[in-house]
Amino acid sequence: MGNDEALTRCLLSLAMVIIIVGFSTHSFKKMLVTYFVGLVGISGVLLPDWEFFDRDVSQWTRPVTVDGISPTDVLRRGSTRRSPVVTISAGLKPLDLTEENVETVLLDARAELAQLFDGSVGITGQAELAEVDGPYVKIRLKGKFWHTRSMVLARLENYLKLRIPEILEVDIEDEKMLDDSPANF
Repeated sequence: MGNDEALTRCLLSLAMVIIIVGFSTHSFKKMLVTYFVGLVGISGVLLPDWEFFDRDVSQWTRPVTVDGISPTDVLRRGSTRRSPVVTISAGLKPLDLTEENVETVLLDARAELAQLFDGSVGITGQAELAEVDGPYVKIRLKGKFWHTRSMVLARLENYLKLRIPEILEVDIEDEKMLDDSPANF
């Protein structure tokens, strides 16, 4: 049973318990207490399995990055969510560092990281190869992305490094391309 299904069942069970408590005690306060205790109990059981909460508490205020989740952690938790770490890990052999391979991997990234490049919801963002300089790759970002451009760059960097291990660093061609203001679209 997935976390979403378990959460739905637990919330429905909690609703039934709250109704029973309300009818048997005729107390709205006891219903509210039951509600809050139930929510805390449910979140204490279900939330720690989710990637966001399966980190140190001090890291909860920072967004989850692909670099912060190792492939073994995702596979061990049995995540059903679409994650670049899970989809890349099996079956794809590492490629050599050439311009053609980088361009091919960037095209593959459009499919693997579909939530970054989903054209069906008005996302016009594109990532193109700008330059390969030894083990350093520079890319060019154009258009509008669902996520911040720095997040797109981080996910693309992780994807490229997993597919082409020779890459040491992926950077942006021009720092202005990381500006998320509408003038950049």
